[in-house]
Parts: sequence; structure tokens; C-alpha cells
Amino acid sequence: MGRLDSKVAIITGGASGLGKHAVSMMLAEGAKVVIADLNDDLGRKVCDELSRQFQDKVHFVKLDVTDERMWQQTIDETISKFDQIDILVNSAGISISKNIEAMSLEDLRKSLAINVEGPYLGMKAVIEVMKSHGGSIINIGSMAGVVGLSQAMPYSTSKGALRLMTKSVAVYCAKQGYNIRVNTVNPAYIRTPMLEGVYNDEQIEGLKTLIPLGKLGTMADVSQAIVYLSSDESSFITGVDINIDGGVNAGK
Repeated sequence: MGRLDSKVAIITGGASGLGKHAVSMMLAEGAKVVIADLNDDLGRKVCDELSRQFQDKVHFVKLDVTDERMWQQTIDETISKFDQIDILVNSAGISISKNIEAMSLEDLRKSLAINVEGPYLGMKAVIEVMKSHGGSIINIGSMAGVVGLSQAMPYSTSKGALRLMTKSVAVYCAKQGYNIRVNTVNPAYIRTPMLEGVYNDEQIEGLKTLIPLGKLGTMADVSQAIVYLSSDESSFITGVDINIDGGVNAGK
């Protein structure tokens, strides 16, 4: 028996990185998963690969998270395919690393559109479905939303807004009696293909010195938290941040 047996999940940004890893782990735990991603070719490729092991439990939908119409299409297609929706993981995001003098207004607007408006549209759409039976929404934040990163102002701003939006929606859903839990996962210094593409081996070793546990996190560390928040094991947890950062924020 898997921890997510009989549950149906939508994971945005599910064709690559942390989103893709979460898709695989949630399928392994028994969930049926819709991969929602803007990259049509990659999304279909990943879906086809996973279908060899999980057959018809995985499905792909093209989604631009800033498009309200496409969100509704994603909801409708998920229900048509799997009959229900129990979990939404808002993993799609963008990172613009610029300070306030180097960034443009367009940088800020793009960050807010994808990292804040995208999850907002997803939550609003899925709550309408979940409120009759309950569910779990997990927003992927960042350490940058907990502490201000001077060289990533657009990113910090958007992830900070996402944290408080999550708390606001969590309290609203609880008070409405919807039994929908809404939480944030905040990774920091996670070894991903993106990180390894930005930093060389020497720089990665330097990052480890910033982490009290002395090592980088793994994508599995993040996915395990997502699975926990998606499962009934976390039925009394809502409106919280889970910092997956090796102790970084504890020392701030």
C-alpha cells in the first residue's frame, strides 16, 4: 500500500527538476499524477517514460500557469481522466537573480506573474473542486522568500509574497470548513541539475560551508516533504512553512 493510494495530484513544472522528481515519487506512493508544464515536448516525453512503469496513472497537460483559461482546461482534463483532484503542487517557477539596481520593472512583473499569480490561479481553480471533499495544496517556495537575497530581488520578492499568500489561503479554507490544507515547502541549496549548471565543483563545496549540516540537500529531501504534506499523515498541518535547508534559516 502506498501513502497516496487513491489520490489524484496535479504537479506544475512537472517535466523537469524538482517537479519531475516529485511526480516520480508520488507515483511510486500510489497517486495518479497529471504533469502540467509549458514545455509540451519535454512533458510528453517524461509522461511516456513514466507510463512504461506506471501505465495509465500518469497524464500530461500543457499549462501556462499565468493563463486562467488553461488552468480551467487542466482542471477539466484531470477530472475527465481521473474523476477527482486531491492534491495540487505548485512547483513551476522562475528565478531572476538581479539586485534592485540591475533589475527592470519587467523582471519584477515576470517573477510575480509566474511565482505568485500562477499559484494564485491554480489554488483558486482547484479549491472549487476540492471544497466538497478536501485536499492538500503545496506551494514550492524558497529560502529566498524567508530571508532577503540582495542579488535576487525579483525572486525574493515573489517567494516572500507566495509564503503569505499560502498562509492567507490556508486560514480561509480552514475557516470555511473546506478541509483543504495549504502549506509551503522552502528548499535551499538543493543539488539539482540547475544548480550544477550554475556552480562548478569548487563553488558547490563553498556552498556547503554555509549550511550547518555541511552538505547540500537532494531532490528526494524535497519530494519526501511534498509526499508527507500530500498524505493523510499531515491532516492537522496547514498554513506552515517547511524549510528544507540544512539549518540555514535556523541560524538567521
